[in-house]
Amino acid sequence: MKWKASRCGTKFLMRISKRCLAKHGIRHDTTVILYGRDVYAAARVAQIMLYAGVKDVRLLDGGWKAWDSAKLPVQRGTPNKVTPAADFGAPIPGQPQLMLNTEQARGLLHRKDASLVSIRSWPEFTGVTSGYSYIKPKGEIAGARWGHAGSDSTHMEDFHNPDGTMRSAEDIAAMWKQWHILPGSAGGVLLRHRLAGIGNLYVCPGDGLEKCRRL
Repeated sequence: MKWKASRCGTKFLMRISKRCLAKHGIRHDTTVILYGRDVYAAARVAQIMLYAGVKDVRLLDGGWKAWDSAKLPVQRGTPNKVTPAADFGAPIPGQPQLMLNTEQARGLLHRKDASLVSIRSWPEFTGVTSGYSYIKPKGEIAGARWGHAGSDSTHMEDFHNPDGTMRSAEDIAAMWKQWHILPGSAGGVLLRHRLAGIGNLYVCPGDGLEKCRRL
């Protein structure tokens, strides 16, 4: 299923999330552990679940590769059927403060206690490339700070050890300190900031194209 940027607002996101969560038997009080080939996609889903109101969401450090390398049990074939949840058990979204629209993000630019943080590759941040073949505008939101990412729009190796596990919170904090991204300040960022102990976090949904047009 391909989503157009205009359809990926928070209301549409919640309709999709509510249906998917119920289908997989997930309630607000279900502990969820996410993994993938890398942590990139799993972190995005974790943010959506937290926004929806799932209280306990975790990531498997190192993802599938770490599990496979440890030679832990695996299964093949059709997965076991999951009993759908009759009810999420709480209003959705449970944590609406975790998502900002473009006007709210704009407001962060004028606050001394806040940072609008770009999690994009350096070539994207500096305007060398948009990062995507279908996005022509290049550049960055004026005033944004670089939170690092990876070599291109599909990688996040700045946050990873060579084995694919996440770098320590101390390493990441030191990396961010160079761009004045500090604990205690509010910011529009990604889930990794939460894991590193920076508390007041929000995500600005939408892609680079939407931000280039609207901010």
